[in-house]
Amino acid sequence: MIHRLNWRHMTSGFPDHHSDFALIIKAFSRCATRCFQCRSMPDKCLAFLAKQDDVACATAQTPIIYQLDGSTPVVKTTSINFDFSDDIGFVYSGNKQLTSESLDLVEKKPFQQHQIKRFNDLTHAFLHSSSMLELEEVIIEHETLISEHLNIPKIKETILSGFPGQAKSLGGWGGDFVMVTRLNASKNWLRDHGFKVVFPFGDLIL
Repeated sequence: MIHRLNWRHMTSGFPDHHSDFALIIKAFSRCATRCFQCRSMPDKCLAFLAKQDDVACATAQTPIIYQLDGSTPVVKTTSINFDFSDDIGFVYSGNKQLTSESLDLVEKKPFQQHQIKRFNDLTHAFLHSSSMLELEEVIIEHETLISEHLNIPKIKETILSGFPGQAKSLGGWGGDFVMVTRLNASKNWLRDHGFKVVFPFGDLIL
C-alpha cells in the first residue's frame, strides 16, 4: 500500500510540457469510477490506466490510500492532520520520469511480501506522525528501502544533495516532484540551487 497525495490543484502554473497530466485527468475522469468498481481488469485496460493511482487522486475529494488487490484497485479515504504541515513542501524537480521505466524496475525485481508489509506499516506511521522528526524517520526508511532494493540513488544523493531537510521521491522514483521537510528554513537553499517551483503543503492537500 502506497500513500498517495491528492494533486487536484497542480495543473496550473507549470511548464508547458506538463499539459499531458491535465489531458490524462480530463480523459480518464469519466471512466475512473467504473474502472475502480471492476472486480478484474483486462491487461489492455491495466496498461492504458498505468497511472490509475493518479486518476484516483484526481477524482478523490479527500486524501486517499491506494493499493491493488490483484488487478483490482482499492481506494480508502484518510486524513492528514499534521501540526507542522506549514513546514512541508513539494518541489518541482525539473525531471520527467516515465511510469513505464519505474514499473520495469519493479518487474525485474519484485518486492517481497515482507517488504510490502513494511511499506504498509510506514504508510500508517506517515499518516500518524506527531512531529517533524517522526515524519523524517519514516521518509528516511522508505527512501532507503526503495534505494537498496531497486539499486537506485536516493533523491538526497542526487539533485538534492546537501539539502538541509529530508526529501521523499514521489511518483516514478526520481520523478517530477519531491516532498521536502524543513521548508521554511530551506527556501533560500532551494532558490540558490535553481528550484523555483515550490508548493507549500497546504496549497495541494485536500
